[in-house]
Amino acid sequence: GSVWRNMVERGDIVLQASDPELDRKIKQHAISSLIRVAVPSDLPIVQAETLLAQLYSNVLAQLGPQTDATIALTCSPDQPRRRQHYNCVILGGTFDHLHLGHKHLLCLAIWTIQPSGRLLLGLTTDEYLSQRSKTMANLILDYAKRDQQLRYFIKQIDPSVDFEILPINDAYGHAGRPDIDAIVVSTETQSSVDDLNSRRIREGVPPLEVVVANTIGLDQTDGAKLSSSWVRTRVDRRQRLESRWNVTMTNLGVDEDLATSQFSRLCSEYEAPGRFYHTLEHLDSMFAQFDQISSLHDRCVVEMSIWFHDLIYDVSKTDNEACSAALAISYCLQTGIAELIAKSSLIDKFILATTSHETDLASLNEASLSDLRSFLDIDLSILGKPAEEYIAYAKNIAREYRDVYSTKNFCQGRCRILQRILSKQRIFKSDEMFNRFEQQARANLALEIRSLSTGCLLNQNDNC
Repeated sequence: GSVWRNMVERGDIVLQASDPELDRKIKQHAISSLIRVAVPSDLPIVQAETLLAQLYSNVLAQLGPQTDATIALTCSPDQPRRRQHYNCVILGGTFDHLHLGHKHLLCLAIWTIQPSGRLLLGLTTDEYLSQRSKTMANLILDYAKRDQQLRYFIKQIDPSVDFEILPINDAYGHAGRPDIDAIVVSTETQSSVDDLNSRRIREGVPPLEVVVANTIGLDQTDGAKLSSSWVRTRVDRRQRLESRWNVTMTNLGVDEDLATSQFSRLCSEYEAPGRFYHTLEHLDSMFAQFDQISSLHDRCVVEMSIWFHDLIYDVSKTDNEACSAALAISYCLQTGIAELIAKSSLIDKFILATTSHETDLASLNEASLSDLRSFLDIDLSILGKPAEEYIAYAKNIAREYRDVYSTKNFCQGRCRILQRILSKQRIFKSDEMFNRFEQQARANLALEIRSLSTGCLLNQNDNC
């Protein structure tokens, strides 16, 4: 009863699992809300896991892994106690940078315990992690921070849950305790339970019941999974971009507070739910190409154009470039830096040129025209990447448009765009980028056009 009252007082969103529009309503609220899905109190654990996995997978597919959504199961207080659930359940892990996959596991674990039951959370210590090989281990949050995030999350889901966080210093943690009834694991760690239960039996302790949570995939078609290492890669990318931004702004003499505020705005827009390609990863990739070009005449103009060119991105609108350019000009004026103000008109022209990717601007001198060619080529460099990278790009573009166009209309429209690009004498205007990317770009475009012309989106199984 207290949990239900707290939900009402906080204004939590409660949806019925039987609602035929459940997925649409979850997507509507998932960007920033805690969503509770009401189910029968005696819903079997297996069915609860299937429902949670489906809901989290749908949110991930529709809004992207940057979405900070939380979906939990609930039931009304007048329903009977849950049956077939456990008195003491354990769940262990590193829980670094808490993400949707962790939330799925934790919400399932909470559902598996009786109302008077107990949840044990094993949390790997910093010492234990230092002995293991982890991707970007330097970015793993320390024990205290991970402990804090877990406590906040559990209390947010159900303040009445009796839980304890226990440090883990070995592979088995505290799972050998005789008072534990069940363990919650992912499909990835399920195999380790056999050894654990064999060990319990040898020690005269009953084996644990096993509750398996399906892994939440980043991409349901190629098996990529959402993981803490993926999140750490994202953190590393943001830090790298922040360092670049700070160096540039410092060299220009921009006020530190203004620069910090603008970088936060950039990240907020490029990491917005619903973006799959036009993200910080796209910026990072563009800067990797930018750093390799030594022939630029005005690196500041090109760099600022890269930062702002996709700042506003709404697939249902046709003025994204104009809005992005306007924000770039506004920022240049806000800085009060004469150099940036003088360059703002050129930055505006560069960003607007991404609408058509044409360089026939009579108002530009030869140096600026050369820089514009390089900037537009950098933006299109993904077209000339290896086929595997191009396929991932094509799939992400399709995801961004899926709520605006039917698959048929999207295939027809994108096919026309790609055919127009392929019909050009040169896709890449600068000699340097032409030599590096032209041949592969034409092969990639032809591959996708063949797929789209049959009404099918390009997928990982296609090959050149």
